[in-house]
Amino acid sequence: LPTRRNNSQQSSQEKTTIALKFPRKYEDAEEIVDLLIRNECVLIDFQYMLEAQARRCLDFIDGASKVLAGNLQKVGASMYLLTPINVIVDIEEMSLAANGQDVSFNYDMKRR
Repeated sequence: LPTRRNNSQQSSQEKTTIALKFPRKYEDAEEIVDLLIRNECVLIDFQYMLEAQARRCLDFIDGASKVLAGNLQKVGASMYLLTPINVIVDIEEMSLAANGQDVSFNYDMKRR
């Protein structure tokens, strides 16, 4: 028979999950936000979306992250990391490699 552990033993054995999502339509944003509600980290890659769709999706996720006290950070040319408030992300600052893509565009709609 399995024995119950006290809370301190359970918390030290809990694992953190990072979900990797490749949204293809706007409705996928709701599933991503649901993961944040469940206190999970989500790495989002918008490579399969058109620019306008990705912007709408990102706006929805960004708004939800503010309401849920989460954090949304750009970590690549088309990638963002969504984390709950209790997760600290330490990202090394460096310019993104072009990889043959138009580096003048980012999902914040700012031109460099």
